[in-house]
Amino acid sequence: MSRVFKKEQRFFIPNWIHADVDISIEMNRLLKNSSLQSDLRRIRKNNLTFEVVNDVQHLQEFYSNMYVPLITQSHGSEAIIDPYLTMEREFLNGADLLLVAKDGKHLGGMLIIYPSSTAYLWRIGILNGDVQFIQEGAISALYYYSILFLREKGYRRVHFGMTRAFLKDGVLQYKRKWGLTLVGKPNMGILIGMNPRGQQARQFLLDNPFIFMQNKKFYSGLFTEKPLLDEDDFQQFNKEYYYDGIETMVIHRFDVENPQVGCSIPEELVARVRLVSIKCGD
Repeated sequence: MSRVFKKEQRFFIPNWIHADVDISIEMNRLLKNSSLQSDLRRIRKNNLTFEVVNDVQHLQEFYSNMYVPLITQSHGSEAIIDPYLTMEREFLNGADLLLVAKDGKHLGGMLIIYPSSTAYLWRIGILNGDVQFIQEGAISALYYYSILFLREKGYRRVHFGMTRAFLKDGVLQYKRKWGLTLVGKPNMGILIGMNPRGQQARQFLLDNPFIFMQNKKFYSGLFTEKPLLDEDDFQQFNKEYYYDGIETMVIHRFDVENPQVGCSIPEELVARVRLVSIKCGD
């Protein structure tokens, strides 16, 4: 339907973004991010271990004591919680439940499913949704040990689940540390346009860069009021908002006749940057 309403300065933002990670590379390359190194130190410091279980009793405990509390804690009244029977059906169809423990106490779990022979980190939970366990590294341990487990099983890539398409989203920011590649062609989303005289629309765009789609390809939509953009600005955009799988970073400059003026794009980024002008205010 977005094609029916196609118009300049309208954006189709997918409801959910799918991404996977190449886990076949050497672990020191996979874990090169400094934040991941810090996560690993926490895992070791707190002596977090893991085990993989396949019995329904553990699944019931995971669902009631980990999954539901974490989702409720994170999203409140807007939480979308899978029915238990949906999860049990996947579990009985060959899923694995990986549990992270400290001193023999299970702190969290990751439910891994295998649709079409693909490994998918499908659902995650933390005991009672307790922030303390997250601070001790339980979520980091669930991702880390899941990757180790799946490497042992011979998988080369792993699906990291769905995230929202807004580039400052906390879940997306966490997962990007692992080197995400955007995949798939989402066909459900929202189409947004702008009131050309709306300061609120302008501020919304400045505060909320997002991933949008055109012709079945991903783009990042970034917005700035800066009169001049130097090499450091472009490097920062690239560091924070570029993902493998994104065709181009589209940087929208407000109220400039020629978006190229006053910009110095680093040579190595020229192919992945497009500058456009946008009017969103008087």
